Amino acid sequence: MLLSIIIPTRNERDNITLLLQDLQRQLADLAGRYEIIVVDDSSPDGTAAMVQQWMHHDAAVQLLSRRDERGLSSALAAGFAAAVGDYVLAMDADLQHDAATVLKMLAVAQQLGADLVVATRYAAGGATVGWSCWRRSVSRLATILARWRLGGLCS
Repeated sequence: MLLSIIIPTRNERDNITLLLQDLQRQLADLAGRYEIIVVDDSSPDGTAAMVQQWMHHDAAVQLLSRRDERGLSSALAAGFAAAVGDYVLAMDADLQHDAATVLKMLAVAQQLGADLVVATRYAAGGATVGWSCWRRSVSRLATILARWRLGGLCS
């Protein structure tokens, strides 16, 4: 398995089908060499049921339903533990992460032998459309802190 994509969800019924369709389209050339692991935190809106329907026609999609745990960090940890791909990618189900970026990130990781590749809204072509001033400020601060913590490794 080349690539595992982890998607934590909580109440993403309206988005998950669109995301899975987009990923399937973007990853067509990798057919049979990727998996998509949706980690659902007992969404009351039927997110898990939508994923189960999708699983009937796409063997690449898996569902981890969590009943007693909630939270992004632990959902990602559960997805990472289940992943079997050489490369592991995490993305949100809220449609703010562009599925077209997945193959670009994979190519960068392969070409550079990178242990970590991070997409950013602040690169050419990125955007924060519709974000409040507060959300943009918090995001910028987090980016500055990450760059500082990584010691200038970000480029």
